[in-house]
Amino acid sequence: MKRILIIGPAGAGKSTLARELKKHLRIPLINLDQLYWHPNWVRPKDDEWKNKVQKLIQKNEWILDGMYQSTLDLRIPRADTIIFMDVPRLICLWRVLKRRIKKTQVAPGCIEKLDLEFIMYIWNFPKRKRPGILKSLKKWKNKKKIHIINSEKEMWKFLKDIKTKNQL
Repeated sequence: MKRILIIGPAGAGKSTLARELKKHLRIPLINLDQLYWHPNWVRPKDDEWKNKVQKLIQKNEWILDGMYQSTLDLRIPRADTIIFMDVPRLICLWRVLKRRIKKTQVAPGCIEKLDLEFIMYIWNFPKRKRPGILKSLKKWKNKKKIHIINSEKEMWKFLKDIKTKNQL
């Protein structure tokens, strides 16, 4: 595990998993939200974003934390391990609500927001995004290590297994 891609809906636990993996594996962590969003939730231009991602994935080791489907076609081929945080949407919504209450900063100048568009994105993720992700992962199953994590309990078990393997 040298180039790890962590994907899934907002609130699924991607960043928590990424931080823990960084501790255990000592691989640089790249939080895509931090790089994508400009202050006040301004999006980058598509070509600017794709160029930035293209440069990031050329590195030998990384943990990439973030969904951003527009660049999955760049990131998946370069990753050796893909982790899909396939967590129930109610849990995702609850976690995002907690982040909003705590006024968590997602990126510089971007406090967690909770508007109807974002709520609908999370709510509709299982129906609109999940099937395409699973189809894509199926295509890569013989070429990549793929892990699908469905709960916080599974995530902690996965991390415990990683820690055990690294101590051998």
